[in-house]
Amino acid sequence: MHHRSNLINARISIKIFVFYSRQLQIVKWNDSAANQLTITNTWSTSFNLINPILTKIDIFTLHVTCDKIFIGNLIQLMLYLPKLTSLIVSSLALTHPRTLSTEDVEMLQEVSQNSRITHVKLKRVFDLPEIHFLLQLCPSIEYFEMNFKNKDVIIKVVRYILMKNVKYIPNLSTLCLRTDEPNSVMKELKRIIDLEQLCQNYTMEQIDDKIYLKYTR
Repeated sequence: MHHRSNLINARISIKIFVFYSRQLQIVKWNDSAANQLTITNTWSTSFNLINPILTKIDIFTLHVTCDKIFIGNLIQLMLYLPKLTSLIVSSLALTHPRTLSTEDVEMLQEVSQNSRITHVKLKRVFDLPEIHFLLQLCPSIEYFEMNFKNKDVIIKVVRYILMKNVKYIPNLSTLCLRTDEPNSVMKELKRIIDLEQLCQNYTMEQIDDKIYLKYTR
């Protein structure tokens, strides 16, 4: 009887995976530390349905490739992924709705307290609220890569991170800033960091269209 029950559960899990295969993709390599879950479409579904799959596999990297994912959905999903160490997001939807529900806030606190995420990449940064949210979500972050289209937003984000770093994100020590204007951005960043004394011990290096800002406190 017990064997038959396990078989039924296995079949249910397989059916759920097939049904959502257009939106979910689980990639497994020989190196178990590389197990990755990829969200490929705009996604809103019952998390209870995919829970049987996610609890059977250790997922270490979450890659959200859809145009935008509402932050409430991202928080809910991460509740099922307690072993995540890397998070890659194309972009975040913060405007519809802009305010999290009480339940979402409670889930955010739970995810944040248990987060093991050290590497975060946001492929499209529009403004500061997205950065604020990700730093709340991943307080153990060590490396943060961001892609920008707006020079002013880069300055705003770097200033915010360096001012916030001491108390809230003490492990964050490397920013990778991708921009179409790396030369001018790097000069402006150096000027502002020194003028406002945002950081005493830092280095900046440009590689192609990326600026690597490394610092210690």
